[in-house]
Amino acid sequence: MDITKEYVLMCQQAKEIQQFNWGSDGDFSFFEGDDDVKGLVMTEGMHKVEGKEHDKATEKIMLSEDQAERVIIDGFNLADQWGCVLWGLNVNTDGRNYQQYKPFALTQMVWGPFQGHLEHSLLCDERMGTKEDYDMSLQALNKYRKILRLNKFAYDCEHGSNKGGIVAMRTMGKEMQDCRAIEKKWSRWIIKYPLYPKSKTDLLNSNVHVPIAGV
Repeated sequence: MDITKEYVLMCQQAKEIQQFNWGSDGDFSFFEGDDDVKGLVMTEGMHKVEGKEHDKATEKIMLSEDQAERVIIDGFNLADQWGCVLWGLNVNTDGRNYQQYKPFALTQMVWGPFQGHLEHSLLCDERMGTKEDYDMSLQALNKYRKILRLNKFAYDCEHGSNKGGIVAMRTMGKEMQDCRAIEKKWSRWIIKYPLYPKSKTDLLNSNVHVPIAGV
């Protein structure tokens, strides 16, 4: 099936987590995008790290609106053709970290600020709180054994630093609670956070071990 933009429902992650469980097990695809995503970025090439100049480029290579729409639609179609029910983009916008021999991955996480969902029966686990995007990726990998991540493109966002939305509820206590909840569900062998974090920032990203062979 050729997926077109008319087939894709756009959702904002800023809504309550419970509200997008209705979209599961449906006969359409939906794109979940956080409202702090500023745009999509080409990760192939050398770019400026914030506050530091680099000799080969001076700024991130942002995609135009038309280019970004094409990436999204092509992402849905590629995921559909490869039998993936979940897909997303790279989280790292610095091109020096891009490995040109890995333009895509099938065993890596995709995060809440940019997730594409095809038809599936997975449900958002409300007990995971701010870690629901990690949990959704782990659910997909556990059940379907693969997720499509396009490493050549990334999303540029102010995740963790913008005001309002999910950031407003991210206290140290809440983060600790959610970290322990997802560790209990999947075990610290699969996903783990620091037991004694020095700051809330230490709890925003986890170490994930996916015991599935492949890229």
